[in-house]
Amino acid sequence: MSQDDILLPNGASLSREVVRQLSWNDETAGSEWFDRLPALLREYCDAWNIQLEPGIPQLNYNLVLFGTTPDTGPVMIKTGPPNREMTAEISALRVPGREGVVRVIDADPSVSIMLQERVVPGTSLNEMMDRGEISDEDATVLVAEAMQRFWIAPPIGARIIPLRSWFKALDDYVDAHPDGTGAIPGHMIEVAIGLADHLLNTTIEPMVLHGDLNPGNILWDETNGWTIIDPKGLLGPRGYEIGTWMINPYGLHARPDLRETLDRRLDQFARLLGIERHRLWQWSVVHAVLSECWTLEGGGVEPDHLHALEVANVLLQLPDAGRQ
Repeated sequence: MSQDDILLPNGASLSREVVRQLSWNDETAGSEWFDRLPALLREYCDAWNIQLEPGIPQLNYNLVLFGTTPDTGPVMIKTGPPNREMTAEISALRVPGREGVVRVIDADPSVSIMLQERVVPGTSLNEMMDRGEISDEDATVLVAEAMQRFWIAPPIGARIIPLRSWFKALDDYVDAHPDGTGAIPGHMIEVAIGLADHLLNTTIEPMVLHGDLNPGNILWDETNGWTIIDPKGLLGPRGYEIGTWMINPYGLHARPDLRETLDRRLDQFARLLGIERHRLWQWSVVHAVLSECWTLEGGGVEPDHLHALEVANVLLQLPDAGRQ
């Protein structure tokens, strides 16, 4: 452990480099959070009566630690530098009575920390698909069912992220490439922006969406069955929700039957969700292009890593592209 590393109450350590990752490169916020993290964890472990397990089970955009409590058994702490996504996630999850959604036992949005019931064994849908234990067609059914379990009308006072705010990334990309010579073809950006405006302006009843319902965010629980984790907490039209699945799982873009897979998924979702297929196709195009705008924001991306762009290209070759 280097002199700059910080020791957590369970004996694990975090480096400054990891903190920058967890801070989404906001070094000021990351440094402040980093300095008070050990005391924060000790305070809430005492308040929640948690015995932490050693190690760090995963590191992505937030810090996750496993532990147990006398009342609940296996639990998970999730924390990170305060940001609107963590606040929105807490709001989206703190709705009682939804089956198949991970349970939040307690949370404090002011310091960006929450205590969740742990999903055990936590095998992801992604892992089962990789092992060939579930087909793409059956997985799409599971995903559609998960969406319907998660969707709710926005609770009063909930701090949910408006979908429209996400589409600023499309405009930012155009501003950064006014001559249309960026990695994403100019006509594709124009199509995505036009579709997004049309779809948002014709939405009647926005719902609380997950926002990132990929096969890694649906886990098997030995007691509760398939369980949804890690929502973004998004307010928008139901149709947008399928966009993440339409560009997943990883490697989908390289499948020789990509066109047939996307075509069949659109038919499945239209039937299972009761949403017009053409509208779902429109949302799929928008999300695939938006996803690549996010990918390119960080820079240093090779053209062959733009997997969602390949999905968008195939979507634009489907007969749906010829409809108004």
